[in-house]
Amino acid sequence: MKDDSEKRYEAVVKHYLKGVLHMAFFDERDKATSWLIARWREVDVESVADRATSYGATVYDQHDSRQRIFTLGAPYVTDEKYRNS
Repeated sequence: MKDDSEKRYEAVVKHYLKGVLHMAFFDERDKATSWLIARWREVDVESVADRATSYGATVYDQHDSRQRIFTLGAPYVTDEKYRNS
């Protein structure tokens, strides 16, 4: 079984204050994207504007310099320079 660091895609849903809400690793891009969209829909928000400005969701390609390949919401929330915050 592969270690998470060996899997190609990392999917993350994050709140700008609460931090990482959901994270998973996948070998297939389609599965990573589907999982991310499902978690995104589960996020409990008061308004569409809150989801768009307070939450970010991204699939990173771990084998290509962690480049973002799919993003929902506020990209600044999942910006790499804030990754560990």
